[in-house]
Amino acid sequence: MKQNIIISIGLLAGACTLSQSNAIAQDEIPNLKKPSSWKQYLDSVVESGDLGTWRASGVTKDLWAGIPTGIRYVFNETRDISHDKKKLLIAHEMIAEDGKMLSIGSGFVGWDPVAKRIYSFHSGYDGGKPYWGPSELVGFSSEGEVWKYTETSRGATYETLQVSKRTNKNSRTNIYKKTDGTGEVVEDNLRRVISADIADHHEKGDTRPATREDFIRYTKAVQGMWKGEVLSVIGDSSLGRTGDSYTAYWNSYVKSPSCSTSSFNGGEKSHDGLTIYDANLKKIVSISSGNDGTVTRSYYVPKGDNWYRETVHTKADGQISKLKSDITIDVKKGVMTILISGKVGSSSLKNQKNVWYRQHK
Repeated sequence: MKQNIIISIGLLAGACTLSQSNAIAQDEIPNLKKPSSWKQYLDSVVESGDLGTWRASGVTKDLWAGIPTGIRYVFNETRDISHDKKKLLIAHEMIAEDGKMLSIGSGFVGWDPVAKRIYSFHSGYDGGKPYWGPSELVGFSSEGEVWKYTETSRGATYETLQVSKRTNKNSRTNIYKKTDGTGEVVEDNLRRVISADIADHHEKGDTRPATREDFIRYTKAVQGMWKGEVLSVIGDSSLGRTGDSYTAYWNSYVKSPSCSTSSFNGGEKSHDGLTIYDANLKKIVSISSGNDGTVTRSYYVPKGDNWYRETVHTKADGQISKLKSDITIDVKKGVMTILISGKVGSSSLKNQKNVWYRQHK
């Protein structure tokens, strides 16, 4: 039994033919498509909040060969991203009221670069007997996913279809059915019990705590006057705006081995900032205040030879946004590239790219 939560990794089989699967799937979730790359698919998983641990409860039905009917159960599933970010990892357990393990298993979702498709495999034990099977992604959208899963269990092989609906941020509805029409339809309503730190997982990568030496290295690298054509910057109340870019100037000056100051001017906005090293947090900390009342707090740590930044951006009306950035500085060429992602109010900011050019030190 390969029971997956939302994006469900894999399970569940499709109709006897792919066209049949698509027809059934489109009835459940509209505008399904196939991902064109692993990045597109992984971004969808992360941005939709699918990572973490989810739980459902119910009474077993006649669907899975290795699971008897009429037993009350609790189902837990955890999904995570592999260290190299090339796979999604899934593990589940299904426990009866009396504590008996009805099902336990694990699997993965990955990308086939030759076939250019998402693939998945899951295996485990239902009632102490092994099961296994591959899965095919029928399609996905912002509203959910549909998978076709072919399972072999206790000498039987059958196909099932799983429709995983994203009902809201903290709940999902999964529908399972055999494609030949036999057995019962199972519907699980899952709720999130442990959320994943998306920022850490998706972009933080191989970071490490900052040292005072890192602070000196960073402030020296950014010292000087910089010019950029930007849509918005993290200290700007118009962060996340779309449309034409504007010319902006940013100046950073090392006042001492423990303090650096900065100033920004662009469009109708300006702000001044202070950067220090926090030995308790083991992070480089920057705070700035804008002429429109915007206050920005940023925390920097090394990410390889580059930098990772997490920012809390507060407008004058109290609206808070949380952002993450990858910063690359080519000291010799005097070029700084910043990729900014996160939530700005009710909208998303995804990989906004600002490129700054040093004018002078």
